[in-house]
Amino acid sequence: VLRLRLGSGRAGRFRSLKALLFDPATTMRYADIVLPLAQPLYTFAVAEGVTLCEGMAVVVPFGRSKIYTGIVWRLHDRRPDFKTVKTVSRVLYGTPLLDERQRRFWEWVADYYMCTLGEVMRVALPSLMKPSGHGEEEFAADEFPAPPGVVRGPGRRSAHRRRAGRRAGT
Repeated sequence: VLRLRLGSGRAGRFRSLKALLFDPATTMRYADIVLPLAQPLYTFAVAEGVTLCEGMAVVVPFGRSKIYTGIVWRLHDRRPDFKTVKTVSRVLYGTPLLDERQRRFWEWVADYYMCTLGEVMRVALPSLMKPSGHGEEEFAADEFPAPPGVVRGPGRRSAHRRRAGRRAGT
């Protein structure tokens, strides 16, 4: 854990980097999130006990039934002007996808090409990171058993070699 020396005086105080992100004991926290849309940043509430930092990937509800993957752009404690604020559903990966330098570059690209950060996100992230905008589903491996003759697990490579050798006539 990285520790920083803060305060004045001889002893000073040591505080971990994690405590500097956002202390869950504080008042309601909010995050401005970049979504892969041609729209400005959207503000979401951060639930108590959730540790977030700028650059992290999160899952957020959008509209009535859509779910998007977004990037935390800014953390703050200013409540937005609208009545209902949706909450960040889930934090992905546990570490930031973008550091400060990359976020500044995204801002430069958005400014230079006169587009939104969401449009930059759409072209900058790998295709597996791009959200579908539909409900999210997860499947367990046992829900989809392997077809007959397909080997899964530790002996897979040698089984494929044996089968390939039989087909080649060796």
